[in-house]
Amino acid sequence: MLRDKIVAYMVEANIIKENERKVYCFGLQLIEEMVFSFCIFLIIGILFGNVLETIVFFGAFAVLRQYAGGFHAKNFISCLAISCCIITTLNLLLTFFTDFTWVIILCAVVGLPAIFVLSPVDSVYKYINKDEVKKYRRRSAIILLIELGIMLLLVLTSKYSMAFCISYAWFVLSALLILGKYKNKAGTRE
Repeated sequence: MLRDKIVAYMVEANIIKENERKVYCFGLQLIEEMVFSFCIFLIIGILFGNVLETIVFFGAFAVLRQYAGGFHAKNFISCLAISCCIITTLNLLLTFFTDFTWVIILCAVVGLPAIFVLSPVDSVYKYINKDEVKKYRRRSAIILLIELGIMLLLVLTSKYSMAFCISYAWFVLSALLILGKYKNKAGTRE
């Protein structure tokens, strides 16, 4: 694979140490998966004619998810399948709704409090220690407030479909936080 060749070159060129090989291979694998996923999401957005909205959703979701945490799928294929369902649902809603006001309000009323109260939620794939909890909670709150400001600006400029994408990101993330908390309490942490 290309990532193995890149990492082998980095070891041979003394850029990294041999004992760091697995870490760098894993990091490159994550980058590959993220780029592939984003390309799939763009294709879905193109098929529905909602490319910009798909990007707005992905941006709002990904930035906040990094610090808020929540449920994680067991493997990349499961994650991609779930993500494609979420992106397709977003695009279906964008296609069939014309009045986003009540949907924005509903998603915000559900999503905002859940994220403020629950985040961060760790998982077996990303354990968060006590020091990180405080830092991640603060960062989640700051990002959420920035996104809220952007969403309000979008509403004031009558860009309701874009505002909906941000509130939908909050709604989806709140569901993943609740599911993550449930799985952690159930002892499965997956």
